[in-house]
Amino acid sequence: METKLILTEKDIKRAIEEYLIGTKQGKAKSIRLEQGSNTVSADPQEYSAFYAEVELEVEEDGIE
Repeated sequence: METKLILTEKDIKRAIEEYLIGTKQGKAKSIRLEQGSNTVSADPQEYSAFYAEVELEVEEDGIE
């Protein structure tokens, strides 16, 4: 039996937010999902077929 899971854009964004909070990396200020390309490059944005760009809001602990 084959099962498929279809995630919408809001599902993916929610998963990213939950991951960031769960790993204590901060809170997402904005998340942008982008279409990449299939060419090989050192930059994931250039070779990944799909990627997320996340702007974080982090708390500064003890930074003076």
